[in-house]
Amino acid sequence: MSLCESRAPQRFQDSANASSRNIVQLAVCDTGIGIVGSVQQSQNNIRPDTVALKLALQQGWSSKKGINGQGNGLYLIQQIVRANGEKGRLVIISGCGVAQVTERGTDFISIPNSWPGTSISLTLDLQREVNMKEIVGHPDFLEDDLWEVDGVWDQ
Repeated sequence: MSLCESRAPQRFQDSANASSRNIVQLAVCDTGIGIVGSVQQSQNNIRPDTVALKLALQQGWSSKKGINGQGNGLYLIQQIVRANGEKGRLVIISGCGVAQVTERGTDFISIPNSWPGTSISLTLDLQREVNMKEIVGHPDFLEDDLWEVDGVWDQ
């Protein structure tokens, strides 16, 4: 059993049991400073941890000032999950904060024990098409070849 499996809340672990072959699930865990720690360092110890997660999910926000292209990754993943329908889900655990993104929006809760670093679980329904052009607004937002999959820009 990995560190992530042994320390993750049960609800987070249960997502590893996908019953459909049309679902993809990814999980990444690290024990570094975490999203919350990074936000708190750059925003003068902002509290509570759920507020730090809300900030990190905003478009264009980054703790790394002056670096082009930073600050859109979590925002874009959030938008992809919302567009993916009822089976799409993103769960981020960092510090004592948990963010859960579904098609209905983003919910934030506090947990009693601090998670060292950050854990991210992403579930996507492969049968549900997501139009990246609608999500990013226009193909020039990011490099075309990064987002073009099977001619999605041509639809």
